[in-house]
This record gives sequence, structure tokens and C-alpha cells, in this order.
Amino acid sequence: MFLNLRYTDRTDAVGSIAMNTKPRFELSALPAIQNPADWEPYSHLALRYSTKLCNLTGLPDLSQETVEVYWGLRNLTATKDLIPASQLPAITRVEFHSYTGRLVGRLINIVQHEIPDLPNQNALIFRLFGNAGLAHVVMFLRDNPVGHPFSELLSTRIRASLEMIDIPTFQLRYPEMMLWILIMGGLGGIGTDNQWWFTKLVAEMCHTTGIARTTEIPFFLTEFFWTDLYLYPTYTEFWNDVTEKVEGGNAVARVVDELDLASSESPPSLAG
Repeated sequence: MFLNLRYTDRTDAVGSIAMNTKPRFELSALPAIQNPADWEPYSHLALRYSTKLCNLTGLPDLSQETVEVYWGLRNLTATKDLIPASQLPAITRVEFHSYTGRLVGRLINIVQHEIPDLPNQNALIFRLFGNAGLAHVVMFLRDNPVGHPFSELLSTRIRASLEMIDIPTFQLRYPEMMLWILIMGGLGGIGTDNQWWFTKLVAEMCHTTGIARTTEIPFFLTEFFWTDLYLYPTYTEFWNDVTEKVEGGNAVARVVDELDLASSESPPSLAG
């Protein structure tokens, strides 16, 4: 029964992402599950984002849903980060699949939420976050190969939304979230024109926020959302390009080597 539900749910999600349409099956049709007891409670930064999103968009329910999904992604990714350290994950593989599937469905709903006509563009932050969250799942929770068509597709959708907004204004309002979104767009666009487009934006934001070296980015994003999975060798080209723009042409420091990550070509697998 679980395998049938999982297959149906995943197939439905794949179709929804590819066609940018609403899922055929509602999340409410799936059996309810509780979050693991050892998932971290909201940080002060998460609480601030909950308030900030609500105040700036005037959409309290969507703001709350976005922060809940963001916090779920953060906790689920932290579970996967335990594997290289040879620690026992807090949940089973079956549970991992269940949580991931539910987060994907909620991210799709966030992306496709009908935003009311507003005099400003603030509500587009939800679509940006939703597509960045889906890109994170595709690349780092689903164990898809680098250059997966969905990674590029989601990178292109993030770029399209960014081209509709005043980026500096959004960076000022949501600094951590925006830098993370830009990184997801760049990693998803590896080997395409999007990679170079996002490289430039990431470097510009580093200059704006006072980040002088690429290796400072993990510290800047640690409280918001960061995993060393982003630095695996398959993404070195992106990080070297960012480093060159941030630190200058003679300072191409290889971030992966500096942080002494494993030499594996892909993230460790829990979702296989």
C-alpha cells in the first residue's frame, strides 16, 4: 500500500513540476504523519522570517506555510547530513521518503498559489522560495544526477521570477533567503547559461552584504539554510566562478578543497 501511494505521489509531483500544473491528488489524501520529536524548534531567524513575510506580503497563511516548509527542508537535510559523519539518522528510509514527498507537494502548492493583485511585487518571494526548494529536493534529497532536466527547468523558472522583480529591494528585505535562492538557481543551472547569470548575481550580493570570500558564504547562511552537500565536487565549477568574481581573477580558491569535503561525485544517499 505504501509503495503504491509513494509511486502515485511521486509520479503526480513529477507531472506537476514538469507541466507547472496543480497536482491531481491532494496531500490530505495521504496518511498523516508527525514530525520527528528531535527536529529542532524554530530558530529566532525563522521566527523573524515568519513575521517579516506576513508583514511585507499581507498573506499570513501563505507566510506560515512557507516557513513551515522551509523548516521541514532544513531539518530533513540535516538528517541526511548525518550520513557522512557515520551517525544514525533520526528517521528510517521509508520515513525519509514520506517527509520528502509531502514537502514536495507543499512546495508545488506554494509555487502555484494564486497571488492576489497587489500594488507591489513582495508576494513573488513565495514563488521564488518554492522553486528554489524544489531545486534543493531534486538535487540533494532525491539523489538525481547533476544536470537533471528538472534542475535546469527550476533554475530557469527562478531566473524568470527574478527578472520580474527589483532584486536589490528583495535582497535588502530577505538577505539570507535571497542568497540561498540565487545559489539554488546557480547550482541547478550548472553547464548552462543560467550558471553564469546566477554567478554574477551571487557575487554582487556577496559584495553588497560584505562577504569578502566565497568560503564565508556557509557562515552567512548557517542559521538560515546551509549544507555541505552544496559544495560537492560536481558543483566546483560554479563555486570557482563565484570565487573569481568575489575575490578577483587571481584568487580562484577551490571551496570544496578548503572545506576538506569527501571526493565523492554525488551526495550520500538516504533516499535511494
